[in-house]
Amino acid sequence: MRRNLLALFLALALTLTLLPLSAVAADNVTLDITVRDFKADGLLFEGDINSGPGLVSGTLGSDKKPAYNLDAWKAMFGQDVTQSMLNALFSDVSGVNMKAAKTLTMTPEGNGYYVIDSSKDAAGNAQDGFFPIDDQLFGNEDNEHNFHFSVEIHTRFKYVQGATFEFSGDDDVWVYFNSKLVIDLGGVHGAENETVNLDEIAGSLGIKVGDTVNFDMFYMERHQSESNMYIRTNFEFLNLQASSWATENLQKASDMDLIPDVLLAADLTKPITRAEFAAVCVKTYENLSGLKAIPAVV
Repeated sequence: MRRNLLALFLALALTLTLLPLSAVAADNVTLDITVRDFKADGLLFEGDINSGPGLVSGTLGSDKKPAYNLDAWKAMFGQDVTQSMLNALFSDVSGVNMKAAKTLTMTPEGNGYYVIDSSKDAAGNAQDGFFPIDDQLFGNEDNEHNFHFSVEIHTRFKYVQGATFEFSGDDDVWVYFNSKLVIDLGGVHGAENETVNLDEIAGSLGIKVGDTVNFDMFYMERHQSESNMYIRTNFEFLNLQASSWATENLQKASDMDLIPDVLLAADLTKPITRAEFAAVCVKTYENLSGLKAIPAVV
């Protein structure tokens, strides 16, 4: 086991030293997202305004996509809804959707909380909502904005005591922790709110403080009028952004608790400082030796 740790540390050290040197990671947390654009079809997009829980299963599918309850969709949006239509919501289907890679930036609010607020732009000025693909892909379809799209997010976070996740927005949103559904705001509706207190559901998720939790979020905008997204959380996202050649080693290092707290929410495509690299060395020493590193007294 220690030999494996040492080998992984050497790979991790090489990975980090190949990154540019000098700068410090930004305070913001950036989440990679996938946005898929759809055309209005009068059924799922610009169809009935109806909403309610139960459109998806309580467990994420093995493909890391929602498992849909077709009967519930038919009851809510009409008998013409098919399984293939639902499968296309978060999967690539030529001629049905178009895809773009985007990012969401979470800005620090204070006291460990980060916020995404679609009512404000990066400078804090008022704006009219969440429209990540205006004038892109299929375009706005003669509307002021592109209102017909889905968003999926896959990341992880470290469970800390008192962790909460607050969401407000429209339309559908489904959030899964460790593949279990924790927010179910399905259907076409105005902005709705949900708050998850991780301490209250940790038992049902089988997790404890310090554990790493898989985070999967699915969001859709399906009807003209508004598009809103507000997220407020103090989750310690393990935002392992990195080049493709580095991701595997970084993922293994995270699984084995070799990445220090100072890098947990950092953009790892950014340069590493000497202090951050030293923290990696100390973390690895503690894992290899089973001893707590004690700072030298000068």
